[in-house]
Amino acid sequence: MAKAKDTRRKVINPETGRKVYKTGVLGRKICEARKKKKEREEKKNASSVSKIKKTIKSMSGVQKKKKETKEKKKPVRKTFYGYVGAAKRDQPCKMMKNGVCRPSAGYNYEIGNREDVLYNGKWHYMGFTKDGSPKYFAY
Repeated sequence: MAKAKDTRRKVINPETGRKVYKTGVLGRKICEARKKKKEREEKKNASSVSKIKKTIKSMSGVQKKKKETKEKKKPVRKTFYGYVGAAKRDQPCKMMKNGVCRPSAGYNYEIGNREDVLYNGKWHYMGFTKDGSPKYFAY
């Protein structure tokens, strides 16, 4: 009978060169030591970078110009979809998260079917959103 493959994560012990389990006592100590070392290096690099920036700033003697503020943009008007042929829809139904297939309001509007539909245990009527695109709303 073949041995089952061991799927537990392992880490190499730098002192002995052997593999030890990450969840074991030695494995946890090794991981913590690595994290601490990494944090120390990051702090060291961050402080040296900030020192370099300060020295460059003081050496240049010229202050950077402030960025000009951009004008506030007006909201872009959405296109209006409230007429037949405004948007192409090929799928007669869409799959929902729970696995139920719901009818596509856009597709039914395109083919001229504006009747109420039953899906997900409720009756829905066709209505329109602010931009005119068709949507089914529950009673």
